[in-house]
Amino acid sequence: MISHTNLLMDRLPKYLASAIVLIVILYAVLTPNPPSVQMFSIPHMDKIIHFLMFGGLSATILWDYGRITGEYGVRQWLIVSLCCGAFGFLTEWFQALENAGRSADWKDGLADLSGALLVPLAFSSVIISHTKHRRLRLRDLKKTPGEKDRELYEGSFPEDERREWSDLREVSCVRRDYFRITHVMHQGVFMGIIYWWNFPEFAYVEHFAVDSRARNCGLGGRALDMFTSRLAGKGVVLEVEPESDGEMACRRIRFYQRHGFELVKDFKYLQPPYSAGKNELELCLMTKGECPRAEILARTLRREVYGVD
Repeated sequence: MISHTNLLMDRLPKYLASAIVLIVILYAVLTPNPPSVQMFSIPHMDKIIHFLMFGGLSATILWDYGRITGEYGVRQWLIVSLCCGAFGFLTEWFQALENAGRSADWKDGLADLSGALLVPLAFSSVIISHTKHRRLRLRDLKKTPGEKDRELYEGSFPEDERREWSDLREVSCVRRDYFRITHVMHQGVFMGIIYWWNFPEFAYVEHFAVDSRARNCGLGGRALDMFTSRLAGKGVVLEVEPESDGEMACRRIRFYQRHGFELVKDFKYLQPPYSAGKNELELCLMTKGECPRAEILARTLRREVYGVD
């Protein structure tokens, strides 16, 4: 099951937690004339604090890196831990030069290195859990869509904005020259659909939807960014309801604008009906990247997608 807590972590600024921990450590180890840490008469309390501080720094950097890149393994652990340990020895050397009520102690440096190596191992399950949620993939489907597609497709779009299911399956078979089906996969679980057309001069996203469990958590935006970036600079166009349709339409437009799309202004666009009994719709075009003129876009969509000359 998808974790909303994990997905909401995407909204944290990159390496914010690491920066906060680093600032705290710099203050603690470089402040002149520090207070005594021999509290509660615990032997070697200063070494314990060094162990925890640099262990916390190492673990936080690995956590930040994992949630941003989706990568965490022995290589990352070793590089980050050794760098944090080296940073600990560097602060001890600086203390020796500072001459402001501090003294260097190689045992503190050893505690720094030990913490940097061992604390991330103790919290590896936490780091891994926040790394796995980044594992978002787009998978191109080479066969006709199945029931999971149908449930999400029919539940996400009103009748006038989608094909009949039998018609969609037919298009997926007979229009393989341009028509593509891409699944949004999260940790190996089907979480969304992108039905699109790969024309020579631009790509057209006919339908894009994510599972209701993943909405408002950033997954849709990440999937959209991943999709447009893998088109290697080709322009992308899609249709949206006009702002006059209400707040939900405005929210959709703002969502696409946040991901680089722009409204095509001063152009009246009508979506032809998908089939007999369905209605023509007044919609707006949005584009990202270099696309042909709006007139060419509309003419191509009417001819290739809707079968209207």
